[in-house]
Amino acid sequence: MSLEIASLLLILFAVIIIVWGIAVVHTLPGKIAKKRGHSQVEAIEITSYLGLLVFPLWMGALIWSYLVPVKLKATVETQAKDKPVASPPLAATLQVGDDQPVQAQDKET
Repeated sequence: MSLEIASLLLILFAVIIIVWGIAVVHTLPGKIAKKRGHSQVEAIEITSYLGLLVFPLWMGALIWSYLVPVKLKATVETQAKDKPVASPPLAATLQVGDDQPVQAQDKET
């Protein structure tokens, strides 16, 4: 009887160690991303946890954690920083019912 209890405890211990090992391995991409200062740490952690259900997601999260995120600059921001862009002056305006444009300086309203 004691041999059965000992073997049952050994099996339970082995199952606990295996589950703990799987949990540690599946948190590695998030830890790597934090250590490398990745800007998308939360997304990588979520993807690695989803990897418990679909293993290729965990592999993708591991690769993603080693990639350097690309920082894109909008064209408008770079133009504003480099050289201020002035809007062109309003050359002419049309009044309702007129076919010819009226110069903005000549308009008296």
